[in-house]
Amino acid sequence: MAFPRGTREAGLALLAAGVTLLLLVGFSDTIVLRGLETASLDLRFRIRGVQPPGPDVALVMIDDRSLAALGRWPFSRRVFATALQALDARSTTPTMPTMLATALWR
Repeated sequence: MAFPRGTREAGLALLAAGVTLLLLVGFSDTIVLRGLETASLDLRFRIRGVQPPGPDVALVMIDDRSLAALGRWPFSRRVFATALQALDARSTTPTMPTMLATALWR
């Protein structure tokens, strides 16, 4: 029986896609896949090399002097709000530091 041209290739492509899908679903949340993803991410950052942050990045440090003046960690929302207002007053871009965001909604 003669099949239309390209049928064999299309069938093989569908089979390969199906096997790939089954493998991804089967290994989607395993330690092996997470380890491979982490190793891949590390490798990509090593290949890319160190890149300095842009001029719009500010690092806000919390040291022992800050803890003595403001109280224990995590600081109150009022302290975070005051810090964000001070940062926003000095910047033309919106301010939302990652650490502040995670500390606020825990």
